[in-house]
Amino acid sequence: MAIYGALAVGAPLGLLLHQHGGFVLLGAVAKALALNSAIRPVPVVGGERPSLTSVIRTIFRPGPARPGLALALQGVGFAVVGTFTSLYFTAQQWGHAGFTLTAFGVAFVLVRLLFGGAQDRHGGIRVALISLLVEAAGLLLALAPQSGVALLGVR
Repeated sequence: MAIYGALAVGAPLGLLLHQHGGFVLLGAVAKALALNSAIRPVPVVGGERPSLTSVIRTIFRPGPARPGLALALQGVGFAVVGTFTSLYFTAQQWGHAGFTLTAFGVAFVLVRLLFGGAQDRHGGIRVALISLLVEAAGLLLALAPQSGVALLGVR
């Protein structure tokens, strides 16, 4: 949630900084934040490192439950939103494509807060199917002729 929350706040803040000072101000603020951020060291945990082929075999293991594949695919929605929305908004000659990341981040955080326990109450398969239907509906909204409706479709 912290990552998507940061995207939700960072996208409009970055656009505002760029609008008032260009890339110089944006870079200066990013550098100042990076230099002033205290990152605690994480202890190194020893262990045996698996081979790449064993990791791939685990992800694509046969059987009805493929949690590794589900985990690998969970980031596809964000990757598509992050990669192609600015291109789509430009092709449609709409402004404010950065707000798609804001819409995505806000929706992600709200869904986690409001429906975080849904899997425990209703089961993973049912929640995944409903999530798939909601995402498909969002993709249909993204084909809208206006940017405001497309922002609803982002999430």
